[in-house]
Amino acid sequence: MNQVMHDTAGKFKKGNPGGPGNPNMKLFSQYRKALETAITKKDFKAVVKKLLDLAKAGDVQAIKILLDRTLGKAAQNINLNSIGLQPVTIEFKEVDPGDKA
Repeated sequence: MNQVMHDTAGKFKKGNPGGPGNPNMKLFSQYRKALETAITKKDFKAVVKKLLDLAKAGDVQAIKILLDRTLGKAAQNINLNSIGLQPVTIEFKEVDPGDKA
């Protein structure tokens, strides 16, 4: 059973059995729809406001959630020394908008 399931462009050929997929996706979709209909925009705004208030008060978990959801999760640190590279320091300075370089 050594069939080639891809065409010359690398796409799956017609009739490719594929994988089983996610057996829980239908259930998750139903849960998501139920959640979307149960929560109003007003509810959602209240939850976000509470999260923001907690973050402003110094709640580290709230800060982490807020930043992860707005800026994306932070990249993992890489130890440059372990791969033979030296760290570089980058300094940022304010630029006068009227100053054309």
